[in-house]
Amino acid sequence: MKESRNCKITIGKPGGTASKGAKNYRLSLPTNWIKEMGITEEDRNVKIAFDGNKITIEKIKSEEQFIGF
Repeated sequence: MKESRNCKITIGKPGGTASKGAKNYRLSLPTNWIKEMGITEEDRNVKIAFDGNKITIEKIKSEEQFIGF
């Protein structure tokens, strides 16, 4: 299934030990996309990649999923 949506990135000021002019950037992903990827609260590790034009998000399979248990 290929679906796209337009959205805005939220820009904020990070807390903690971040430098004075630091900013963080966030965006919300649709729930149905996350569910379809198999991401859960218990298993939410993802790999992100940037090629200069495009950001991709890929779920990291656990060892059990990789082996086929």
